[in-house]
Amino acid sequence: MKEIAFRVAIGFLGGLLGGMGLGGGTLLIPLLTLVMGVRGETAAWVNLVSFIPTAVVALAIHARRGMVEWGAALRLLAFALLGALGGLFFSERLTDEMLRRAFGWFLIALGSLSLFLLFIGYNKKK
Repeated sequence: MKEIAFRVAIGFLGGLLGGMGLGGGTLLIPLLTLVMGVRGETAAWVNLVSFIPTAVVALAIHARRGMVEWGAALRLLAFALLGALGGLFFSERLTDEMLRRAFGWFLIALGSLSLFLLFIGYNKKK
């Protein structure tokens, strides 16, 4: 029963972060791999599959509120798909350990950038 509650909590938190546009996978992948012992490849696929309904719901809500710039989104879509194909190509050729390290470094870089932008006051409302 504890394991089911834990899985529900992980799914809820990942969905919550994903729905807010914060990237639920940044929480979901480490929890699946480090806490639950799921292989990195499997965690990545679980993240991708769980992202689909989260993204659809979030997009519908943001679109209804007029918060989607459709032109920019459509222009980025082609490059996002190319990036996804590139990621698939590389992920199939890397070991689980290499993927884990790459994701860890990505999180460190992302966190460092976020802290830097916070300290310099980037994006402050004028």
